[in-house]
Amino acid sequence: MKISHLFCVLTIGVLVANCGQPTPGPKGDKGEQGAQGAAGAPGPAGPAGQAGPAGAAGPAGPAGPAGAKGEQGAAASALRVIRANTCPGDRCEAQCESTEQLVSLTCIGGQASLSGEGAVCTGSQGIIAACTRK
Repeated sequence: MKISHLFCVLTIGVLVANCGQPTPGPKGDKGEQGAQGAAGAPGPAGPAGQAGPAGAAGPAGPAGPAGAKGEQGAAASALRVIRANTCPGDRCEAQCESTEQLVSLTCIGGQASLSGEGAVCTGSQGIIAACTRK
């Protein structure tokens, strides 16, 4: 067989095979949507972002309530004692501050004498004096 004869036979065969098929009919209605599929696995987390700048400081809050009254403190001593066990020579002196006054004096031997806000003991081995606030 020649190639031209073979070509003719194949062409006629294709034409005859297509003649037996019917022509397509009108397009049908669209079907209903299918059910939702299962969710896929989550993807990996992305990289962390950079920290933002610090915000401005807020305004000061209101003052809190007053606290409870504190306990009474210990009373300060009203007396200040001046004591000298040894004195230069035989003369001992005790002097109160300008905001104090002499209220008691004891000479350890010797003679006592007052001078202003203080006292002097002569011929004495020591002095004990007490001053109080005016």
